[in-house]
Amino acid sequence: MIKKNKSIIKTEVIKKNKLAKSKQNFVFKENSIRNKESKAILYNKYIKSIIKEIPDLLTNFSKFSRSNEYRYVDPKGRFEIINVINQIKGRGATANEYDIISKGNKAQVLIINKPIKTTLFIKQNNSLPKEVIIGETLVINLLKKRGIKTIDSHLAYKSKNNISSKEKSFVVYDFTNKLTVKDAIQLNKFTQIELNLINTKMKNIIKNIETSKIPINNYRNKDHYFIDLKTKELYFFDPLVLPNNFAEIYNIAKKQLKLI
Repeated sequence: MIKKNKSIIKTEVIKKNKLAKSKQNFVFKENSIRNKESKAILYNKYIKSIIKEIPDLLTNFSKFSRSNEYRYVDPKGRFEIINVINQIKGRGATANEYDIISKGNKAQVLIINKPIKTTLFIKQNNSLPKEVIIGETLVINLLKKRGIKTIDSHLAYKSKNNISSKEKSFVVYDFTNKLTVKDAIQLNKFTQIELNLINTKMKNIIKNIETSKIPINNYRNKDHYFIDLKTKELYFFDPLVLPNNFAEIYNIAKKQLKLI
């Protein structure tokens, strides 16, 4: 028997036909199982379509994240998962070009080969509370609606076993091989004129975020912006959400992202 979590969020039962016909971008579900385990998940249609085509993807990812392996290759050739240091380290277009490391780092590159070709980045931090994990994906998509370029986030997941105290949480982003603004500056990638342009763009983004009144931290940090070195476009990622601000963020998202 599944009981609804008595929180500020009202979980809705979503039927497949309703989801197929709806125009909503994201679905949020939250429940507790006999008070033994609580789960919260936020996902969009894009990631749902991938999971639908590869139904054992999450099961294999869960097993891989608990193993001592640094790489898992699907026997059917549909996908592979690789442990990486962080998103900046994986710069390659193929599996062999990624910086492969040992278990213990909380990030993976997920390469989808079939039925579509795409690469995703999975950021893990099991100690973070639900409000921070779910809030991160909500904020990214709220900022995107305001015209701010972002590294898109498609899924956020949090589970906690109340008996063993084991927790699991991760956020799924698009993968990028771009540098952060901070790293690009340290590598002397810009002329002074280009640096002035980048600073102006950052000021405009910061003003946009502050005008939105979306309560987040770290949006002023240059290591939270990737940059396209050719176009000098900036892409915000990895927003810091404080647990106390989650209710406000959720209420904004429910209106603007049409959550169901």
